[in-house]
Amino acid sequence: MAVKEIQSRLSRHGVVTRRGNVQWSLGSIQLILRNPVYSGYFDYTDKMLGETVRIQTPIIIDPEKFDIAQNKRKATREHKHHVNPSKHFYLLRGVIYCGHCGSPMGGRTSKAGQQRVYYCVHKERQWKTREDDEPKWKRGTGCSMVRSVNIGKTDQLVWRMIIDAGQKIRDRLPVSSDRDGSEHHVHEDGSGFPADGILPMSLEQIDALSDGEKRAVIGNIVSRITVRFDTESNQHSVDLTFTDHVTRLLAGRTSDQSDDAAVGNIDELCPPCQCEIYQDVTGVHRSKKHVGSRVLSAADLTHSVTVE
Repeated sequence: MAVKEIQSRLSRHGVVTRRGNVQWSLGSIQLILRNPVYSGYFDYTDKMLGETVRIQTPIIIDPEKFDIAQNKRKATREHKHHVNPSKHFYLLRGVIYCGHCGSPMGGRTSKAGQQRVYYCVHKERQWKTREDDEPKWKRGTGCSMVRSVNIGKTDQLVWRMIIDAGQKIRDRLPVSSDRDGSEHHVHEDGSGFPADGILPMSLEQIDALSDGEKRAVIGNIVSRITVRFDTESNQHSVDLTFTDHVTRLLAGRTSDQSDDAAVGNIDELCPPCQCEIYQDVTGVHRSKKHVGSRVLSAADLTHSVTVE
């Protein structure tokens, strides 16, 4: 929902501001949307000592919903201020990054529409901005992402990873029946977290959504997608990091449990990034930073990068 639509709803329902004004400013609404005090805390920094203390406050907005709102706002800002707006729809734009240089990956569609790829924006910029007298072999050497990745197959892979995660969550959560006999999954703490409403159950369910609805689902679930290319194996690896509230559910935690509730002894380090791997409450070893990754063959996923 856009900020202007929120403004219209507040006016339509006669909701007044703290000062009693009937007209809400867009700036005031934006401040509320990004202020963590409504989700249960604020950080106070002592200017003399330079120390920051986190202070707990009454929870008005559920922390998980607050996180969802921040992710949506971030995705909207990145798409709005992108230096190269596109007329084509790219599902993962704003959340997919190059694993070699950390830059965002953009989308490209060929003139005939037959080839659609995600590519490293920084890599291509290096090619275009090189000096005229610079040897050609030096172009783009700052980033080792030498192949772009096929959009259709990458999007499908990400959806399958999301569906798998949703099934794991549904298997773990108890089922509650409504008066009409329909069933839905809930948290063990009785909070009624609608797992089925956040993580889609099938590709057919996803195909029925509009492009805008698909992007909203990705914004609710995915925090970051990182793509790397290994020249020795000629393979791309796609690493997906879920948002905090989805990660809690996958780790067997509810919204009111701390991160320490599911962390045991650190057994090893994650090979790609050396982050800590721990054993969760179900006995499954998980990365503290990443939740799932798949390896794809170059034949299935890749096209060579070409710059005209």
